[in-house]
Amino acid sequence: MPAPASRRTAGLNAMRWLAQRSRTPETVLRCWQRGDAAPVPVGVGIVAIRVPEALGRIALRALDEQRPKVAVGPVILNHLVNAVEFIVPASPALWPGSDIVRLDGRLNSTRTVRVPPLGCRGSGREWLRTPQAAAGKRPVLTDPHHLARALATARGRFPLGSPIR
Repeated sequence: MPAPASRRTAGLNAMRWLAQRSRTPETVLRCWQRGDAAPVPVGVGIVAIRVPEALGRIALRALDEQRPKVAVGPVILNHLVNAVEFIVPASPALWPGSDIVRLDGRLNSTRTVRVPPLGCRGSGREWLRTPQAAAGKRPVLTDPHHLARALATARGRFPLGSPIR
């Protein structure tokens, strides 16, 4: 595991990359400086997969337990809607279940995901996995196919027909 200072640097690099996705990165940075979540565009290159909190936490554990190890991140806990949001590369991956929402800017979907500041809770959101990136590189993103498998595994841990919250 990298030293705390290098993890912090990797997190800051990733946050800069996320801010640059906006037409007005300075607005995103100001939101984070105030301790607020900032809107980051989705749909071109990245999407956010929103799942019920219980399902998302189990899927996150399943990803952490995969062997060989797989990259995981960034992952946001959205307290406002009791959901976990995985930021992943845009992909035609199939998402198992009608309670999974793909936030990708398409019809009936939001065009942004609200991203909390690094290291704190902002606007009802906090990091379960902070973004990590080397200088000048895009952040580590969870592979959508690994996530789809982890969600299917997580869903199997709930009794058939039971509501997942």
